[in-house]
Amino acid sequence: MSAKRERKQQRRARKRKAQRARQPSGQQILLKRAQQSDYLKDAQIVVNPGDMEKMPDVILQFAEPLIQGPAGVISKNAIRLAIAVWNASLLPKAEQLETLKALVDMLPEDDQDARRELAAAFDMLLARKRRYFAKNTRVILDYQITESADMVHLDVISTPGKAYHLPQLEGIRHGFSHPSTTATPWTQRTVAGENRPGTGAIPDQSPAITDV
Repeated sequence: MSAKRERKQQRRARKRKAQRARQPSGQQILLKRAQQSDYLKDAQIVVNPGDMEKMPDVILQFAEPLIQGPAGVISKNAIRLAIAVWNASLLPKAEQLETLKALVDMLPEDDQDARRELAAAFDMLLARKRRYFAKNTRVILDYQITESADMVHLDVISTPGKAYHLPQLEGIRHGFSHPSTTATPWTQRTVAGENRPGTGAIPDQSPAITDV
């Protein structure tokens, strides 16, 4: 490779690095969206609480059976499904079935194999939630997934847990919850070959949690 071409490639690499440095982090995107959200704009958001279990760790551990491929990096769609099932698990049985139907209806009607696979994954995750995560009743209010060539990074806003009211969960099956809810932003990354995965009532004016 000529010296001129090598210098050109180095300049491009420096430019790409500078562009990445200017891009907002997943947590910054998440917090900005929370401020603009009708659901979360009045929430008291606590960043990086040190005395609570990190919800990105929990969600990635919960989603472990969905990891595919030797690299050990979970897909964005698998994380989305895991969060949808996590929140659905906190709803009554009838609303769990409504959530499943809504997810299945997103797939083409003629792709029955994909629909069956999704329903099986949904049931498997519900059983996994009951068996391994029954005591964790925190609700995922919102999340942000950012992806690079060898990494998936998850940021989460969740309730701190304890005492939510099921009617208030109507709007959070896919990641959002009741206005005036406490939320916590959390963040976690999973690196290729090193996947590190790691609640009742939602009181009005309670805090929400986010962790990096």
